[in-house]
Amino acid sequence: MYYSGGKIEDVIDLHGLRAEVAEQALYKFISEMIRKHSKKALIIHGKGSGVLKEVTDECLRQNGYVQKYYTAPLEQGGSGATVVEFSY
Repeated sequence: MYYSGGKIEDVIDLHGLRAEVAEQALYKFISEMIRKHSKKALIIHGKGSGVLKEVTDECLRQNGYVQKYYTAPLEQGGSGATVVEFSY
């Protein structure tokens, strides 16, 4: 998967998870991305009620290694997914 010249290195799919479980999985995923010095990842949260998107945004806002995050392009999930870029 590619977007804006940068390769998506890893993907997590949070579909079907309760907010609490998704939050734990996302923190673990982000920690792993940082450990690996990944530059870009894709988080699939789906559209639904928006709860998983809110959990995603909150987790990303709190992390100092997150350079930026934004809605994925349509071919990667559009508003049902978020691309996150890390800086070290």
